[in-house]
Amino acid sequence: MKAQGLPVNIIVLVALALLVLVVVAAFFITGISGAGQAINIVNATQAECNSLCGTISVSALNFVDCTALNGIGVATDYSTKCAASFGKCQASLRNGQKCTVPE
Repeated sequence: MKAQGLPVNIIVLVALALLVLVVVAAFFITGISGAGQAINIVNATQAECNSLCGTISVSALNFVDCTALNGIGVATDYSTKCAASFGKCQASLRNGQKCTVPE
């Protein structure tokens, strides 16, 4: 009488299938968390750039010349950190003139 049980090749196939499932699950878990962190970094940068542009807009009310506005530290920060990714910042001077940072 033969012993009742699973053939060895079935056991090997099940073990390989479980190993593949563990590797795929680990990939998706680490991949998804990494993507979420990248999105948070982009959102933080966008929020920072929006804040800088808002500060420039408020500061612009103290100026009558776009050149002077572009010379302030906040405008320099926006130019170096944000302009390439988010475009120019629009601001209105005290006399109603429109300026863009960077010019």
